[in-house]
Amino acid sequence: MGGGVSVPRVDADHTVAAVLPPIEAVDTLAPEVLVDFATQTAALHARAMARLTTMGRSAARGVVDDECLTAEEVATHLQVSPEWVYKQAAKWSFAMKLAPKVLRIQRAGLLRWMAQRRR
Repeated sequence: MGGGVSVPRVDADHTVAAVLPPIEAVDTLAPEVLVDFATQTAALHARAMARLTTMGRSAARGVVDDECLTAEEVATHLQVSPEWVYKQAAKWSFAMKLAPKVLRIQRAGLLRWMAQRRR
């Protein structure tokens, strides 16, 4: 990978804060660079979310404390259509819309929601 920016590796023994500036650094940015900054951080967020959703289930469990499901997996589990899941997801705080027609639902949140509906 020649010509790229050198990025320090962040492993389990270190925090992301070690390679990122403090949040307060945003207050020091010139107004003309804020749009570029927002665009770059949005891209960083999207890349991290995409990586989390494409990790194998066993690898993701070690990284995050909640497994994410697709709309199709939730639909199968609830015995409803994927379209119903997409509509319902707008009401769920545990659902993340990553892109049009790309939805991830946290398993723990779904289980809590199901338990509340049974009461």
